[in-house]
Amino acid sequence: MTQQDSNIQELLTFIYGAEIGSSAYTAVAQLLSDYQDRLPPPKAVVFDQQDAILITYGNQVQAAEQVPLQTLSEFCRKHLADYLNTIHILPFSPYS
Repeated sequence: MTQQDSNIQELLTFIYGAEIGSSAYTAVAQLLSDYQDRLPPPKAVVFDQQDAILITYGNQVQAAEQVPLQTLSEFCRKHLADYLNTIHILPFSPYS
């Protein structure tokens, strides 16, 4: 297990407890493994004055009978695609 994997598992355990955190890590690790060949290669993040970045929670935009991230994605594609080049989704947490 890499240090990054260990950090992710530690954070999930802290947030959700040992049992749920462990099973959540296993599920996330499996998803990453399944989709690894479809993920774009990481690139250096360099921002300048021409960047427009939306910082939001994943459930900020909601629609009936649709998962929040799907709703946010559709909203951004429809209304913001010409204005943004980056969307930063804030992490979910049980704390406010």
